[in-house]
Amino acid sequence: DVGQGSAVLVQSGVHFMLIDGGDSDASSKVVSYLKRQKVKKLDYVVVSHYDSDHLNGVVGALNVFKVKRVIAPAYTADSRVYESYCNIIAQKKIATTRPKVGKKYKARFTILAPNSSGYVDENNYSIALKLVNGKNRFVITGDAETESEYEMVENGQNLSCDVYMAGHHGSANSSSEKLLQ
Repeated sequence: DVGQGSAVLVQSGVHFMLIDGGDSDASSKVVSYLKRQKVKKLDYVVVSHYDSDHLNGVVGALNVFKVKRVIAPAYTADSRVYESYCNIIAQKKIATTRPKVGKKYKARFTILAPNSSGYVDENNYSIALKLVNGKNRFVITGDAETESEYEMVENGQNLSCDVYMAGHHGSANSSSEKLLQ
């Protein structure tokens, strides 16, 4: 629980993936939690988008843990936390990948969004993904709003899941009926 924000730790055996990290007041909480979970390195860190309530804790984790790969959207932000994020990526020479819809990772997740470029609302650049664990499927959409959700549906990706993490903190601009159907 990072309060107003988002952070998800995915574990499979000794492999870990962090999806977002909450805001600045949660950064140390996220790092402490990862340590309690015996995380030594993060195989993947997914930055859904660059809003502070998703990115601050990621910066904290990048500073403390060895990170194999970061997956982050292909846009830039004008904020201090984004600048800190770019600095730590460069300083530690962390491999960074841009999302490609339909790309399947052997860690059993698939990129669902973003499907376009040139969004007016930066929330629509949110990386959405589907995780598979045995017979369980999880869909996480970051702060993607209705425009991006419609694109996910129209793109033909299989969005069926057992667990859906409510998009954009459950705001009225996400979790559209079309996506939920």
